[in-house]
Amino acid sequence: MKTALLIALLASAPAGASKFDDVESSSKIPAWLKVSGLVDGRAYTAGREDSWLRQGTGRLRYGGSNGHDAARLSLSQASLVLDADLWSKASFHLHTNLTTDPPADHSPIGIFEAFLQADRKYYGTGVRARAGALMPLLSWEHPDGAWSTRYTLTPSAIGSWVGEDVRVFGVEAVAERPIVKPVVGRFTFGTFIGGDQIGRLLWYRSWALHDYQADIAARYSTPNGTIRPFSEIDGRAGYYVRGDVDILEQLAQVGAGYWTNNGHNGQGRGAGGPVALPGPPVPGPGLPGPNLIGADAEAYRTEVQHIGAKAEWKRLTVITQTMKVTIQRANGGPIDWSDAFLLASYQWKKWRASARYDRFWATNLDYGFAWTLFGAYDFDVRNQLAAEWVYLSARPGEPVFPRSQVDRLFQINYRLRF
Repeated sequence: MKTALLIALLASAPAGASKFDDVESSSKIPAWLKVSGLVDGRAYTAGREDSWLRQGTGRLRYGGSNGHDAARLSLSQASLVLDADLWSKASFHLHTNLTTDPPADHSPIGIFEAFLQADRKYYGTGVRARAGALMPLLSWEHPDGAWSTRYTLTPSAIGSWVGEDVRVFGVEAVAERPIVKPVVGRFTFGTFIGGDQIGRLLWYRSWALHDYQADIAARYSTPNGTIRPFSEIDGRAGYYVRGDVDILEQLAQVGAGYWTNNGHNGQGRGAGGPVALPGPPVPGPGLPGPNLIGADAEAYRTEVQHIGAKAEWKRLTVITQTMKVTIQRANGGPIDWSDAFLLASYQWKKWRASARYDRFWATNLDYGFAWTLFGAYDFDVRNQLAAEWVYLSARPGEPVFPRSQVDRLFQINYRLRF
């Protein structure tokens, strides 16, 4: 069934060689509405560990089955993006996804982003405001439409966690202004509700590498309960700030920021009002998982500090980023979960080759690294054929998993943009 759906979608997608950002829609679509998206189909072979998306212990998107290697086809992402001009310099953005391999017990169709946006300029300062279900700017690896990657198929552990666990329902303002020629400064501030269980999945499972995009109603079923990252529990608003500097028209970029859900850790809202959730942590797959009793109503306090940089020179792109996620819950924490990566990507004519090294750790709880190798050929600006190999090795600190766990994935991908 999955194979038939994949073939049908790929066969029905539009083809062409014009730049997808500039493609004119059908005459039946009004001029104020822009329709775009992508279809991403894969053939893969993966190691023996079941994926965490299937309630297994594997840390990649695809894994084995019942302790055996697996080889399958997948429609990893089919995205439809609508951008509607409402009035002068104001628009509405909607991004929806379909996948044939969602997390267990979750719908294959969902909304990734939905927000209103307005752009203005005041005395040389550009201002952009957004309101709705937003993806805050935390990842450096998703510059293309439908929040898609450019340099690899699988983003770093940082980009993976952001895609699976971080979404906000709120408002955001961005101000951009030249500092001195040729340097441009940019400042971002946002505040939001919801997100009180952002961090719980990281606490339970630790870092993983995958390109699954969670929708705004995401939930993850685990042996320790159901995780709903974007739920509102404690009635407190979160916020985030970020500053960026662009040099020589983005030849070099540096950015750093702070994000927090401002959660009241250990508090929930039940029928009787706020309740505390005592009790020691129950280990997940080698890590300090949430309590079995009442955990689904527990708020986690999650704070994120991040800094990154990007440099582009001729055909070479280099990106590096480090992130520390501090999580606290009832009778647990605070615990720091950290990751850092270095990526190099080289494009020559229609070919691209990339390599990335990730290192992640949580003191006395988890330690690991991952290599990602990627190669792609662009038939034109819409059609791309790619191959990728991912190797991840992790050593949980708990005695229940004394040896390193190794996950491997090789995948061949066809991506069509429209």
